[in-house]
Amino acid sequence: MRKFLKEIPTETLDFMDGEVDAKPLTVGQVEEIKEISKMMQGDNPEADELDGVRYIIRSSVEEANDLTDEEFNQLPMEAITKLSNDILAISGLGDDEDKKKRGKYRSRTKN
Repeated sequence: MRKFLKEIPTETLDFMDGEVDAKPLTVGQVEEIKEISKMMQGDNPEADELDGVRYIIRSSVEEANDLTDEEFNQLPMEAITKLSNDILAISGLGDDEDKKKRGKYRSRTKN
């Protein structure tokens, strides 16, 4: 299984008027999302609802890993929410009906 750690396939996802290449989230990244979600449910003033969305996109989309929060704030909410949900779908999260709504993805391996 170690050979698969080197080449995680990417999916081409629609984003606004273009496309982005996204990697499915790893088990470790999903665990981190769970921690962010727990912080949002508590009385933690540091946690922001968008923290989870930003983390998902930064973790999956190479072109987004260095975007600042201020830059994220300039993107349409609907667009980043859809992209985040699409990333969750390619990561095997969400129900099958939810995945069907998002359409088909084009897989490819990045070297």
